[in-house]
Amino acid sequence: MNPEESSWIASGYLGAISSGQTTCGLLASATAALGLAFGKGKSGTPEENEADRQKIIGLVNKLYRDFIEKFRTTECKTLLQYDFSAEGQKRFIEEKIYTKCNGFMDFVLNWCMDLEEQEKV
Repeated sequence: MNPEESSWIASGYLGAISSGQTTCGLLASATAALGLAFGKGKSGTPEENEADRQKIIGLVNKLYRDFIEKFRTTECKTLLQYDFSAEGQKRFIEEKIYTKCNGFMDFVLNWCMDLEEQEKV
């Protein structure tokens, strides 16, 4: 991957971060993946392609809005209804609390696959 292509990895973060909430890692990762997919084969950086950058920001914003509509928040702690204190982090692994993320992962993956089928990325 060349440096221009890799510069697209985080091109959608403006929309995501402006949600004002601590974000689920699945959404942050999807933002990076969408930016990378959208920038593949493009010449120049996102800043050099403002119209394309605005398009990916819009798509990322839609992903976040759809996620919030379904789950009411993007905040990991609230989604999992879990305390992430030092003791809680240990229990998170031991008790496999992370398996609660499967439903969120299914939503994000299906949303991205639908986007690909619509040939928007």
